[in-house]
Amino acid sequence: MTILSQPIGKKRIVSKVDGNDSIKLKIQDMGIVVGNDIVILSYIGDSIIVLVKESKIALSKEVASRISVDYCDFHEKGDEDNEYSRQSNSQHKRCRKENRRRASH
Repeated sequence: MTILSQPIGKKRIVSKVDGNDSIKLKIQDMGIVVGNDIVILSYIGDSIIVLVKESKIALSKEVASRISVDYCDFHEKGDEDNEYSRQSNSQHKRCRKENRRRASH
C-alpha cells in the first residue's frame, strides 16, 4: 500500500521505494528509506507533508505514490486505541528489521 492511502497522523514504516535509481536516490536523500518511520501530517492540494525522523518534508503525490508503507503486526490494524507510539522500542526495532529483510528479497 502506498503512503497516499494512509490516514493523517498514523505512523507507518517505509517498506519499499519504487522507481529508477535516480528517483530512489533522491527519495533516500530525504531520509525516506526502507525501515524508517513516516507519518503523514497533512494533504495540501497535489502535495503531502510527511514527518521523517524529526523533519517535515513536502512530497508531490507523484513521488509519494512511489513510497510503499506497512505497519507492524502489533500495530493498529483498525484498533484506534492501540497507538504505535505506545509500543515498546524492541517490538518496533524487530518490525523495522523484518520490513528491511522483506524488502531485500
